[in-house]
Amino acid sequence: MTQFKQRIEQGLSGEYTGLANGFDRINKYIYNIQRGCYTLIGGLSGSSKTTLCDFILLNGLQDAQAKGIPFNVTYYSWEIDEVSKKANWLSVLIYNKYDRVISPQTIKGLGDSRLTEEEQEIVYDTLPELEELFSKITWHWTPVNPTGLYSEWWKTMSDKGKFTTIPYIDDDGNPKDRITGWTAYNKEEYNIVVLDHLALGKIERGFTLKQNIDKISEYIVGCRNMFNMTFYIVAQFNQGFHKKITN
Repeated sequence: MTQFKQRIEQGLSGEYTGLANGFDRINKYIYNIQRGCYTLIGGLSGSSKTTLCDFILLNGLQDAQAKGIPFNVTYYSWEIDEVSKKANWLSVLIYNKYDRVISPQTIKGLGDSRLTEEEQEIVYDTLPELEELFSKITWHWTPVNPTGLYSEWWKTMSDKGKFTTIPYIDDDGNPKDRITGWTAYNKEEYNIVVLDHLALGKIERGFTLKQNIDKISEYIVGCRNMFNMTFYIVAQFNQGFHKKITN
């Protein structure tokens, strides 16, 4: 059986149904969470890009856990700090569990906002669930440059599969091996990278911001194609970009 025919057979058997992303009708077009996909979530400042991305991620984590499917997540949170991220997620978990709104601001006690005794009980009851979810994710809170990202992804994925190589002779006449492919040890596994947001990556030496973004995008496509990784990239549009679209 040819490789492409095998892929068609896998589709027929339901291997590419994907994991839940929390949506319904739109999955007729975006097909749940899939391996080997690159999704860009873009919008103006304050347009809930991160909230949307985290909504997808939380649903995927819960669906993978229910189905016993390995779901590895590396999350580069360069805009939102750890405390705020935990408060945001805890608020969502509480709403899902209790149908009760306790805002992240109240959880953090900002200004005059304080938890009532009843809310404290709910918060502390939900904390173990939050900590369990956080423990399943590799978090990065400090910006990394494109080379650092690429190196991390290659190192991580090198341990999760086997490379296919072919021998060749370099320009100096030395025998070398050229990597031509990669096969996962566990084909059920999902390997997810979330990057929030793209423009906050550490600038590579000598690069402009645009060059930095382009290089990260280049590395994302390369790792998606080589390792079948899934990327959710948050990008902030500026007002000038918005005006060009709407005019």
